[in-house]
Amino acid sequence: GAKRVGVPLLIKASAGGGGRGMRCVNNLEDFAEQLTLARQEGTAAFGNDAVLLEKYLPRARHLEVQILGDGQGNALHLFERDCSIQRHHQKVIEEAPAPNLPDTVRAAMLSAALKLAVSIGYDSAGTVEFIFDATTDAFYFLEMNTRLQVEHPITEMVTGIDIARWQLRIASGATLTLTQDDIRCNGWAMEARLTAEDPATNFQPETGNITDIVFPSGEGVRVDSGIAEGVTISHHYDSMLAKVIAFGGNRAIARRRLRRALEETRLDGIGCNLGFLISLLDLPSFLSGTHHTALVSDTWPEGWKRPRRTVDGQISAVVSALQAFPPTVPDNASPWHSLGAWRVTTPLGRSGTATHYLHDDNGIVTAAAVNDDGGQITIRLEDTDAHIVEAAHWADDILALTYANKIEMHVARVHNRSVTLWRDGNPHRIEVLTPEEALLDKPGDAACDSTAIIAPMPGLVIDVRVSPGDMVMAGDTILVLEAMKLLQNLNSPRDATVLEVRYEAGDTVEGGAILVTFVTKEP
Repeated sequence: GAKRVGVPLLIKASAGGGGRGMRCVNNLEDFAEQLTLARQEGTAAFGNDAVLLEKYLPRARHLEVQILGDGQGNALHLFERDCSIQRHHQKVIEEAPAPNLPDTVRAAMLSAALKLAVSIGYDSAGTVEFIFDATTDAFYFLEMNTRLQVEHPITEMVTGIDIARWQLRIASGATLTLTQDDIRCNGWAMEARLTAEDPATNFQPETGNITDIVFPSGEGVRVDSGIAEGVTISHHYDSMLAKVIAFGGNRAIARRRLRRALEETRLDGIGCNLGFLISLLDLPSFLSGTHHTALVSDTWPEGWKRPRRTVDGQISAVVSALQAFPPTVPDNASPWHSLGAWRVTTPLGRSGTATHYLHDDNGIVTAAAVNDDGGQITIRLEDTDAHIVEAAHWADDILALTYANKIEMHVARVHNRSVTLWRDGNPHRIEVLTPEEALLDKPGDAACDSTAIIAPMPGLVIDVRVSPGDMVMAGDTILVLEAMKLLQNLNSPRDATVLEVRYEAGDTVEGGAILVTFVTKEP
């Protein structure tokens, strides 16, 4: 079957969707391994390991048509959606209608979807999905989802039809009272899926407790979510946390509103894909509406990375940390201190220099020498020139600094002994350390010839591929872990000999657990 289909081909779990149980094969030598992984994911997500094979079009567009049918001979479409921006075959950003779709193709696609619904007497809300080849204007049937889709809100916003309400009415036996002529597509809508995963580590799922959350609001903005501060995100469920949706009179307005809404969103306690979503909205091919399903891998072939932190960001982090957690000062404090939270406080309450230690979320401890000469604050980071901060204002979660003849602004949130700065959806977490804590946090220089495979999060061990004494090469798969219904291969970082295997298939492990140890030379 695989040879007949040819490469590239896609292995798909026949019992489900949502990117689960899907594996792309570019070399037939990899087919057996990818088939095994696809079946394992299908079993984990849907309780069924059956798969199908299909030709893979790497740079096509993923379009879908929303359908309503009442099972009594009546069916209608609610126009199309573009769901081409994906990672790991899972949708990330969707929009309605589809940009740059020829009218003839749109009419043919809507007609084909409606014909399918009528021919089977469809009696619910559903979605007919297609792959569209923009180079030939040909489209191909992909699948039909006989349920409400995650992205249904964007269709609701451009048509004004409450799809969830109609699904329930049809299920209770109601007849469609709408006609196709009643349905109009007005304006533009976009949706971004906020997920608990780290795009900088190949979208590794994130688990933990939500310590702080702020959702956006405003004209044309809608948020669908079931999370709140204090909620625990576990590995047992899908990684999606919320849907942020924006509507506008045209595509440019909808995109601008969605970007602003994402900038106003803050989530702390667990990692999320907020910065990645904003990066996608800024890509030229998305701006022009010429994107396709391979956009993410084509744009970041080595994986998406967070923007490098600038000196401006470090200065803002120092100021926000000092302002959030000022030390106790005597009565003869600097005039700046007397202004309260609106000004940077001097660490000693008098002219002079003090050193503060800041620990960021990359594990780096930065020493900051802070000097108050009575009129301004001078900050000198390790290996940088002095930076003079003339004023700092922090109100309503907005930190504004005046220095170097410019104003630097960040969203800043405080939790316990840490400050989180946000810029373009990317968080920078800073914890204030005492000199003693900073000393203990400094990494040692001792070398060790042993290492380990550590569980990146809680999960279920699906497969262990080594035994004590085995020789492994860098990149070899050591163990397969399931978390949030996805399988992850945990690979050896170097050539080594397996020393100890602490878990077996079927075991549940906690995040941080040592799974396998090995040495880089014979024990």
